[in-house]
Amino acid sequence: MELDLAVGLFLTFVNRCVSGKTMSQDFDNSGKFTAFISYSHADQKAANKLLNRLQTYRLPKDDQHTEDRRLGDFFIDREELAASGSLSESILEGIRQSRCMIVLCSKAAASSEWVNKEINAFRACHPEAVILPVILNEPNAESERPTSLFPEALSISDDEPLAADMRSSGDGSYLGFLKLVSALADVPLNQLLQKDTKRRNRRVTAVTLASALLATVMLSLALFANAARQEAEERRDDVEGMVDFMLTDLKSQLEPVGRLDVLDGVAVEVIDYYDRLDVSELDCDAAIRNAHAFHLATMIHNNRNDLEGASFVANRAIDLIDLKRPDCADDPDFMIADGHSEYWAASPIWQSAVNLRSNEEALSEEVIGLLNSLRPYYERYEAAITPLARFPERRSTYLHEQSDLATNFASLHYYLGEFDVAALYLDEAIETLSELLLPNGELRFEASQLRNHKSKFDTLANLYGWKAGILENSDVFEEAFNLRRRENEIMLALSSVDPKSIDYPSYFKALQAEFVMLRIRAKSPGGRVTLAEFIDLDARFEKLIGTDPTNKVWNRRLNEFRSERAKLEAEGLIELAPQKNLVE
Repeated sequence: MELDLAVGLFLTFVNRCVSGKTMSQDFDNSGKFTAFISYSHADQKAANKLLNRLQTYRLPKDDQHTEDRRLGDFFIDREELAASGSLSESILEGIRQSRCMIVLCSKAAASSEWVNKEINAFRACHPEAVILPVILNEPNAESERPTSLFPEALSISDDEPLAADMRSSGDGSYLGFLKLVSALADVPLNQLLQKDTKRRNRRVTAVTLASALLATVMLSLALFANAARQEAEERRDDVEGMVDFMLTDLKSQLEPVGRLDVLDGVAVEVIDYYDRLDVSELDCDAAIRNAHAFHLATMIHNNRNDLEGASFVANRAIDLIDLKRPDCADDPDFMIADGHSEYWAASPIWQSAVNLRSNEEALSEEVIGLLNSLRPYYERYEAAITPLARFPERRSTYLHEQSDLATNFASLHYYLGEFDVAALYLDEAIETLSELLLPNGELRFEASQLRNHKSKFDTLANLYGWKAGILENSDVFEEAFNLRRRENEIMLALSSVDPKSIDYPSYFKALQAEFVMLRIRAKSPGGRVTLAEFIDLDARFEKLIGTDPTNKVWNRRLNEFRSERAKLEAEGLIELAPQKNLVE
């Protein structure tokens, strides 16, 4: 009986399609929806994110698009799949009223019975309409051939254009999305990319004003959200999209140029928005975004040496994570946010210990107490990220977190003077990251690899620096120098990934490594450096600090370098004239 009903429903649906106009006749004007989005429900999170981007995107202004620059409405099935084995009437109606189809391709979609049924139904209704495959960015599908991620029904035809490959090994998220927009709006990609890039550049130029405007819009949206439940949900989707922009795209544009003042505004506005909501009503994604805002604010307070403020904000993240753990403990992104919250809560304590240690000749009881108080934080960090090992598709993330954790323990033992233990942790961390970044043991600087794994390369450079510090203290100067040179090479490469702008935090770390290389050369037996080299480096530090005078960390490190240089001068290890160095 169910089979007869399903067949009857499908035949009725086909008859409706045939009795109406064909796709080629009415593509421009008919159809309630621009596109029907077909996806496996295992990819629902990615589907909702793409839907939000499509609905909020506006075409750049030109002669054709002056007023309504929206892409239109999109049909997406938000309900659970029926148990009857047939497509529901609402889905069939959505297919009938859609002008084209977007198929989200993934390992799950490739074997999805429902995605295949939706593709076949769309072809039956719109035989001449276009179907746009979009490959999702899945960590476990980076090396897969695109066609292996296509559902079987899509693979039948060789005529389907690949609208976008969102994987980092393909088009990437930004270019892939614009390729999809290009196909939907029938606008040449080069033209769209050119105009969109100009628009993005204008936003970055006025980034402080944009942040204030976004905050105003967020407040307005939040105030109107109480009008009705449906309207509230729509408004919240808009605000969440803006929050995502502020914590990802906007943050990534501001952080490299060292604009901590604007970043502070971003974090404050996001935190204020979530403070107006009931924590118990936040879903896991919203809680994770809220925690990230607290982490960003903690980083800013640390850089300004406002350790009391950093501790207060960091512990708010801990409290939030504790409240949401019963609901979100099985979410891999929540596990990461949990671990990072422990790290950031420890960061003001770490900074206090470093500040005290820099003013002392010997390791005091107070510093030892502060350092030992870090252990529980790092142990809870380890407990939070360990369950990530259950997710094969997140192996890269898991290894990176393991490397960060080993680095934390290494730095702890290093400052306690336990250099042998610190070296073991550093070797573990370097080996873990090298497995991800240096498959052949070679350090290569390809722009795409640096962009896709920026944080991992940054961590690897820090590891080289820590290991070099241990070796320098043990008077193993040549190996220490070579590790510092590797650190310097990585950070210089990261600082210039974008040819249009310098990543100032990465450049700062490159200068730090260069200073230590000078110091090692000066301390090496028979090796000396010239005063001119230190003066040149000092000038580059001064110029960098001029880009963000409020950055207390940069200012403090420059003063420390000058103090170290004075000691080297007093010891007669710096000459006015060049001299051959043993370590080159």
